Amino acid sequence: PSNILVDQAGRARILDFGLALTRNVARLTGDGTMIGSPAYMSPEQIRGQEIDHRSDIFSFGIILYELLSGVHPFWSEDVTAILYSIVNEAPPPLTSQTPNLEPKWNDLVLRALAKEPAARFASTSELADDLRSLIVSSGLFDPASTRSRASLSPTQLTKAPSVAVLPFVDLSSAKDLEYLCDGLSEELINALSGISGLCVVARTS
Repeated sequence: PSNILVDQAGRARILDFGLALTRNVARLTGDGTMIGSPAYMSPEQIRGQEIDHRSDIFSFGIILYELLSGVHPFWSEDVTAILYSIVNEAPPPLTSQTPNLEPKWNDLVLRALAKEPAARFASTSELADDLRSLIVSSGLFDPASTRSRASLSPTQLTKAPSVAVLPFVDLSSAKDLEYLCDGLSEELINALSGISGLCVVARTS
């Protein structure tokens, strides 16, 4: 989607968090209102139903499918056809698009793209943990790389100096700056990850 760009260091940058506000906006505009980029909506979003973080997991599943195969899982030149496919049709197996991909990738992505929210990952942390493990076990990624923030075992952590960025706490009276706390942690992790010979522990760890 157009709000995700890759910077010169190869890191993905999300330019806005519009979907995080969808629930509040929906209360203002009334039930049945559709908000978001059609090609990356979840089935419940398209149907105008109540949404939560599992809707974002579905959207991420679409992006992950694209990254691994080079194609959108529900793509059509017609927006209406895309919306119909998201709600009613299963995407082609990833292995049919990328034959040399391990079947475990297909299982992970299809779970993220489950039509019913209850069948998806329960949390983004669970998805991130499974994704991180699969990346390492597939040999697509070197866990000792200083550019990575994958979960490292205690044995791996002893090979090089390591650091963890502790989470910032929102102490404001309104308690509405949690997004800023998360952003500060992520920026510090990104900066530290560029230091040669230093292992940076993932924020979710």
